[in-house]
Amino acid sequence: MITERFFDILRNGLAHGNIFVKGDPNREIASLTFGQSVIRDSDDYEFVTLSVQDFRKLLLAWFALLLDEGLASGVKPTKQEATD
Repeated sequence: MITERFFDILRNGLAHGNIFVKGDPNREIASLTFGQSVIRDSDDYEFVTLSVQDFRKLLLAWFALLLDEGLASGVKPTKQEATD
């Protein structure tokens, strides 16, 4: 259930533009926070915060899964990411 909520908040934050950054967006962002309202049109929100590095790792793992399942093509990690 926790994993489902995590991805639900992340998905809705991305889909609805509820993304907040910590740090200077013009220089270096320290973390990304994604939010969603608890109940439609509510002022109560749930949030997930990830470092930029962790968000990038999550995306690369997701793309790798899609590639392994034959659902995507053309997504490749950088040389450094491939060795991490």
